[in-house]
Amino acid sequence: MRFKLDYDEFSDVLIIFNTKYWIFKRNFNLNPNISLIFDNENQIVFIEILNASRLFKIDKLTLSKIDSLNLKITITNEVIIFNCEIIILTTYMIISKFLDVVICNFCALNQQTFEIAIYNLN
Repeated sequence: MRFKLDYDEFSDVLIIFNTKYWIFKRNFNLNPNISLIFDNENQIVFIEILNASRLFKIDKLTLSKIDSLNLKITITNEVIIFNCEIIILTTYMIISKFLDVVICNFCALNQQTFEIAIYNLN
């Protein structure tokens, strides 16, 4: 699957989405700021991160310059682990920011590990 990333500075929303046509099946909210959307084959096809600048602890202008993203989501019977790293190249340095979320798996999601790497966005 091929994924793209988009950040809307005005609404402070970071989305990661599958570029292939897909049919929405269900939405799962990890917390009030992170949503996973599954297709009819139970694959994650859309990830929405609200209040992204606050969660990554970086200003909106800098966040709009993401160069690459690494995302790993692991779903087991006990927990869901969401690990996201963004890399931002600035004139003076490379900025690496992490967002890690672990929640109890209180719903019936298929066990899976899902990884996305997106490079050279700028």
